[in-house]
Amino acid sequence: MRASLLIAAGVLSLAAVVNGQLGWAPLTPYVPAESFDTLLKTSSYDERYRQTNLLSELGSSFDGIKFLVTQGASLIPSLASFASALPANLTVEPGLSKLALATQAYLALYGGVADVQYPVRTVYRFCAPINTFKHAAANLVIVNGVPLGNGVSLYSTAIFSLVNGPLLLNLPPYSGGYWLIPFYDAYGEVFNVLGSRQGDNGGGSFLLVPHDWQAPEGLDIPQEFKLIRSPTQEGIILGRTSFNGTGAANWTLTWNFTRWGPNPRGDDVPDVVFPKGAGLAYPGTAAATLQAINTADPWAFWKVAGEVFRRNGQSSIPTPLVKELGKIGIYRDFGFVSYGLDVNTTDALAIAPILATRIAVAKYTFLGTPATNYWKLPVYNGAWGNDYVLAAAIIKGFWISNRLDDAAYYYNYLDSNGQPLVGNNTYELLLPKAPPATSGAFWSVQALDIDRWTLLYGPYPLNTALSSPVAGLYVRPDGSIPIRVQVASPPANTTAASRGWNWVPGYPGHFHLILRIYAGDASVLSDTYVPPPIVKLAAGSSGNSTTGGSSPAPSPAAGPSAGGASPSPAYGGRRAI
Repeated sequence: MRASLLIAAGVLSLAAVVNGQLGWAPLTPYVPAESFDTLLKTSSYDERYRQTNLLSELGSSFDGIKFLVTQGASLIPSLASFASALPANLTVEPGLSKLALATQAYLALYGGVADVQYPVRTVYRFCAPINTFKHAAANLVIVNGVPLGNGVSLYSTAIFSLVNGPLLLNLPPYSGGYWLIPFYDAYGEVFNVLGSRQGDNGGGSFLLVPHDWQAPEGLDIPQEFKLIRSPTQEGIILGRTSFNGTGAANWTLTWNFTRWGPNPRGDDVPDVVFPKGAGLAYPGTAAATLQAINTADPWAFWKVAGEVFRRNGQSSIPTPLVKELGKIGIYRDFGFVSYGLDVNTTDALAIAPILATRIAVAKYTFLGTPATNYWKLPVYNGAWGNDYVLAAAIIKGFWISNRLDDAAYYYNYLDSNGQPLVGNNTYELLLPKAPPATSGAFWSVQALDIDRWTLLYGPYPLNTALSSPVAGLYVRPDGSIPIRVQVASPPANTTAASRGWNWVPGYPGHFHLILRIYAGDASVLSDTYVPPPIVKLAAGSSGNSTTGGSSPAPSPAAGPSAGGASPSPAYGGRRAI
């Protein structure tokens, strides 16, 4: 590893803090410190949009990555420290091409390494073996002080492996409300969904099989079985059941997996047994595998990525890229093999995570236009095909996603004046009516802290969401829903109705908002629904009035602080109602 690059580029923070299993830190080591400079250190909306999109789009191709390395700093100034500190051998051929290839490979394989981390780093590791559901009968699961969940869904998780053969999933009838069960392949893409919107309330028997599975001769598949073909041998199932604000005391599910059919490796071969608490039993699942900055073991990511690739194949990784992976030591039959790699390749493998992560974060910075009030809906969330840059962005920034027809995720980083959202301001989001969720589903609004990063869940998600079914949501007589986004807690002894607005907790530094709409209507599916603007309120209108009614008039937004704000202590999981 060329340690000088890490230090000279200003991307290594020796003071970075890693807490517990999930961990959080001021960006580094999970993403380079300059990751949001195209958003925060640009002087106008046009420059923010141009630089952010240039970085993500050029980073989507082999030649584009080479351009970023050699000339990118002339168009994207925040790349200057990276480019100036690169070893000379990676700025010319053949090292330049090795760096471009390694950057592509990192982006394409990132989802697999992140999914490997999930079962060994979350509450799941203590609860259920592989191929078994864990039903968390609580709407929020607290992990190291971080409440994971949207406040109105009960989560059911299964980590599956088909190494011992097909799995039979039996679902009983269910009519208790909106529910869905997305199936994720080893790289994080949705390949099948069961749920109320899909017409599955009657239950059924579903046989999960490898993508190329054929029933052995003499084995009859019952007609009532519905086959689900997994693109990969391993994956994750994350079911969500909405309890619509009624509480979880009586919530019970009997979803279960059972082995079905003979062992594909032979009747006399014993089943693979996964060690308890080790997830899918990958080697080297230390937190460092997902760090963009890792001086201790610069090959940590590649060791795990190679093993994911060996077990699961290419899935949606483009075939031309797969054919090139051997040049950097990654083989379908063997995984990652470092033997014989030259200095250009080893340098490229060590440094590629930094550039790849900058590209992924730029892609994750979904900037809308003035016509959409700066909101952006990535319509291929969860269904990105071979767009591996979008895949890495979603998984790096949000870990897991849904298809558009199941849940739409609207992102916004800017107020109505095109300025980044910062915690020393108070903002109003006035929904003229409830966002268009259907099928008994819900919507929610949440702020995510982009000054701090978590190992698996991207921008720090400590503050819980304002969700539509939660008791206490204030709706005006005309049907509009006023929302304040601010760091300060509402006045004591008030309710949303008495003060006239609902609260979404902000963060002291920079943050973005995300609006989720589950089971959106036709305007969501066609990307024609436009959420209202996020308006900066005048100084002094911090929301201490308890009279309700109209909100203070907006004032022009000031430019963001170039230096950003320092992370504050944990907020204690304040509930947004």
